[in-house]
Amino acid sequence: MTIPETGIFSTGWLLLLTIAINATIDIDRSIAQESNLTSNVSAVTPGQSLVGAPADGAITIDLVLPVDPVSVRAETFRVFGRWSGPAMGILYLEEADTRIRFEPAEPFFAGETITVSLSDSIRFTDGSGLESGFSWSFWIEAAPAILAVREVARIPIRQQGESFIQSYGAYAGDFNDDGWSDLVIPNEQSRDLRVFMNQQGAYADFEVYPLPSSLVPSTNEGGDFNRDGFLDLAVGSGGNENVYIATGDGTGALSVGSPLATDGNVRGLCVLDVDADGDEDIVTASRAASSLYLLVNNGDGTFRNRIPVDGHGDQETSCAVGDANGDGIMDLFVGSLGSGHIALLLGNGRGGLNLSDRVTIEGRPWMLAAGDVDLDGFADVVAAGSDGDVVAVVRSDGRGLLENPEHYAAGLFPLAIDLGDIDGDGDLDMVSSNFRSSNFTVFENLGDGTFRRDRSYRAARAGSCAILHDRDNDGDLDLTGVDELEDLLILFDTDAIGTASVDESPGSIIPASLTAWPNPFSEQIVLRYRSHRPAGVRILIYDILGRVVSVLHDGPSPPDSETAWIPSSLPAGVYIATVEAGEHRISKPVFYRP
Repeated sequence: MTIPETGIFSTGWLLLLTIAINATIDIDRSIAQESNLTSNVSAVTPGQSLVGAPADGAITIDLVLPVDPVSVRAETFRVFGRWSGPAMGILYLEEADTRIRFEPAEPFFAGETITVSLSDSIRFTDGSGLESGFSWSFWIEAAPAILAVREVARIPIRQQGESFIQSYGAYAGDFNDDGWSDLVIPNEQSRDLRVFMNQQGAYADFEVYPLPSSLVPSTNEGGDFNRDGFLDLAVGSGGNENVYIATGDGTGALSVGSPLATDGNVRGLCVLDVDADGDEDIVTASRAASSLYLLVNNGDGTFRNRIPVDGHGDQETSCAVGDANGDGIMDLFVGSLGSGHIALLLGNGRGGLNLSDRVTIEGRPWMLAAGDVDLDGFADVVAAGSDGDVVAVVRSDGRGLLENPEHYAAGLFPLAIDLGDIDGDGDLDMVSSNFRSSNFTVFENLGDGTFRRDRSYRAARAGSCAILHDRDNDGDLDLTGVDELEDLLILFDTDAIGTASVDESPGSIIPASLTAWPNPFSEQIVLRYRSHRPAGVRILIYDILGRVVSVLHDGPSPPDSETAWIPSSLPAGVYIATVEAGEHRISKPVFYRP
C-alpha cells in the first residue's frame, strides 16, 4: 500500500490512519528503551522518562504481537503536551503491524513534558490486547543555556482600581493554538481565572472568567477532557470541595462549567487516565477531608460522582503523576501536610491506586513535581517542604519503592516547586517558590539526581509559585513567577549559549514560524509567517488526503509576511496550512467551520 504525502491524525479526532506494510525506520538507541516494559511492549521511543527528546521527532511503540488496525484510532491513542496540549500528526503502522509510529504535525514546545497513552481497547490480531493500557512520558529537549535567569518584566494581574485578589497558581498552555504558551492565573480572593494571551513572548491585557461557588481557587492542570482536540483546564477550589472544568475552543476563549463536587477542600489536583479507557480522569488531594477523590471521565468531559481513595496520610495536600516502576501505568505521588510524608500509590490501569511505599520529609510537603531526576528511566518526586525551609528530593528505585529523601536548603517557607531542564544539559533542574523570603530559588541538577543550590531571584513580597516554559519560543526554558501578595507576574528570561547559525548562501531559505488566526475560522483565516531571510516561499493549503487545494503564494517574500485564505466551495473540516522553502517546511492544522 502506498503512503499519501500527507495524512493527519488527531489525538482529539481521528482524521486518517495510514498503514505501511513492512516499512522500516531506524531507531535511535540513545532515546529508545527496551527494558522494564510490559509483556506486550518491547520498546518505546523516546524512552520512558527521557530528558532531551527532539521537538519534532517520531514517537514509536514496538509491540510483541501485530495490532488490529481498526483498534488504533483517536479514542485509543493519544499524545498530550503539558503546554502545547493535544497533539496532531500522522499515524503509521509498520513492521507487520507490530510498530505504531506517530509523526507530530507541529513541533512540541521546548522543555515540556509529553505523555503518550494507549488505551485498553487496542487489540492484537489474536484477540488479546493491552488490558491495562500503556502510558509513558518524556521531556522535550531545551537549548543549552546559562543557568542564571534575568528579570525582564513585572505585569499586574489586577484590573484597574482593584485591590488584593491573591493570585496563586499558573498554567502556561497554548489555548489559541498559535504555537506560543499563554498563561492562565487562578485568583483566590476574586474567585476567577485570568487569561493572558502570549503576544510574541509578551503578555498584556487579560480576560476574566468567574468561578461560581468557588472559594480560594488555585490548584490546576491541563487536559483535553472532552476530546475535541482543544486544550482545557481543571481547577480545584482550595476553600471548598469544588472542581471546575474550563473548556477551551481553540481560539483562546474558555467556558467554565458547573462545579464538580469532591469533599473537603481541593488543595491538589492531578490528571491521568486511571482506568486506561482513553480519556483523562482527575484525582484531587482534599486537605480538610484527609483523603483523595477520583473523578472518572465519562469520555465526553462529564464526570461520575466522586470516588474516595485512601491517600494513607493526614491532610493530603498535593499530588504528582509519573511512572515510578516502569510498567507503562501512571502512578501517583501524594504529599500529606499533616503527617509530613510522601506516599507512592501504584496504578493498576483498571482504576486502582494502591499504596506501595511512603517516606517522611523535613518540613511538610506543600506541593510536588514528578520527573526522572537521576536519569534511570523511572519517575522521581520533589517536594516544597514549607515550614522546613527545604526542598526534598525523593527518588524511586524502579520497583515501586522510595529511597530516603535528600534535602536542600531553600528560601523561607517554600510552597511551590517545578522541574525543567533550565540549562539544557539533559537533566532536570528545579525551582522553588519561597513565600516568606519573597524569592525564587534555582537548583542545578548535577546529572545524577543530586542538586546544587545556584541562586535566588527576588519577588516583590511573596514567592508564591513559578513555572518553567519557553515563553519567547527561543528554544530554552524561561521562568514565570507569581507574587500572590502584590498580584504580579514576574517574567525571567534564560539566555541561550550561542546562537544557531543560518547558511547565508543563495537558496538558503528556512521558514522560522507560522501562525494562523482565528483558528478555528468560519470565513477567512490570516496566515502570518516569518523566514530567516528574504527569499522565495510557497504558501499551500492541503486537505487531509495530502492534496493541494489552494496555492496562496509562490515567489519572493519579505522576512515577515501575511496572507489570507478564504475557502471557496470547500467543505468544512481540517486543512493543513504549509510554508515551504526549498526542502524546509512548517505546517499547521487549521479548522474550517463555516
